[in-house]
Amino acid sequence: NKSRLRLSFLSGWTGVLLEQLEGSQDPLTPQTCAENSLEDILGASGAWPFKDVLREVISECFWFLKYPSSRLAADHVQVVRDFVLQDEELIRQFHNRTLQWLHEHTSRTGPWWRDAVMSVDLLRAHSQFSDCIRAFIRARVKEPVAIFVRELENMCALRTLADLSEHAPGAREKRLREIWFKLCEELVEMRAPTPREPECFPYHRQLQRLRLPFAAYFADLIDESRELYLQSGDNLARRRGDVLSAAQARVGIENWQYLSEHSQDYAVDLIVLRLTAVPLPQDLQLQFVEPFLRWRREYALEGQFDRLFELHEFVWHNADKLQTMLRLLAATPSALFDFDAVCKESARLADSMEHTLERARTVVQICCSTVITQKAAPVETDGKWFAVARRGHSAARLGLPGTG
Repeated sequence: NKSRLRLSFLSGWTGVLLEQLEGSQDPLTPQTCAENSLEDILGASGAWPFKDVLREVISECFWFLKYPSSRLAADHVQVVRDFVLQDEELIRQFHNRTLQWLHEHTSRTGPWWRDAVMSVDLLRAHSQFSDCIRAFIRARVKEPVAIFVRELENMCALRTLADLSEHAPGAREKRLREIWFKLCEELVEMRAPTPREPECFPYHRQLQRLRLPFAAYFADLIDESRELYLQSGDNLARRRGDVLSAAQARVGIENWQYLSEHSQDYAVDLIVLRLTAVPLPQDLQLQFVEPFLRWRREYALEGQFDRLFELHEFVWHNADKLQTMLRLLAATPSALFDFDAVCKESARLADSMEHTLERARTVVQICCSTVITQKAAPVETDGKWFAVARRGHSAARLGLPGTG
């Protein structure tokens, strides 16, 4: 009989994958994943606490923001990243936001780990079940964390909280920390798209360090009334009242009172936000603008109108001239003049809005004359006198009539 007996030794058998012959010490076992939800896994006493996952993904979450290419930006990211991992209350905020986002964006048609074990890419990249699950959890957690970081950074909020928590905070700092977390719950929305590649999120700020929680958010809201204020019209008093009412409606009465109670800090924050688009360190900008702020505080105390609104009104009228002066100071090499002397010389003219232009011309005269006197000794400016003079002259011409 030439017929052959064909036997299938695979029929009735079940395939079993043995990752290793020894017992595993990793808590993320198939049984653990099957018996616990992802929220339980990430809990404080879970198999992989959220704080440990955050430590692994937080650095990459900052990479999705397109920061300026500078050493200052790198230092900023390092400071806020380290702070996030050290502040327990902030970690809880990240944890809650992550769980909320996962709840809204996770399929309910099957177990949470199904996508991990069904992913060919994950299975190919990892030889063990626990490694595959960890990679899956990291990817899921990274998305909401990156979105939350993006929202907070574009409000300058993380650095503010880090500065408030530095050293031993006093009563003021503790109070502002409470306000920070309250406003975070009310204002920050997880509305950014899912990050797909490095630097996919725009960064709209200039690495400013603000004193008040979410001052950038409220400043943007109030400035939405700027166009209405600058519209031509004869009845300025009525227009001011309408713009004030519109601004208060956007911000909310409770938040408007919060800003008014801290109006001095808010004044500094507003100046920092609106005048830092020039290559001059923030501390020097504040030193130069401080006489204006001091005069504005004295002027507001004497007036009958809202001091918070008057501060924005002042910036709307004078931001261009102030930026021009700061550009000129930034364009002139610091080795050629005494910055303190320039501030002292120009501060005497900061007693009224009408003198803003005169003060600007004083700064132009000081800086340009300083550069011109170096023509006889170009070695002191590394032989780049013409480039320095051209930069200073260009900065002077921006927005200052009669300085061309």
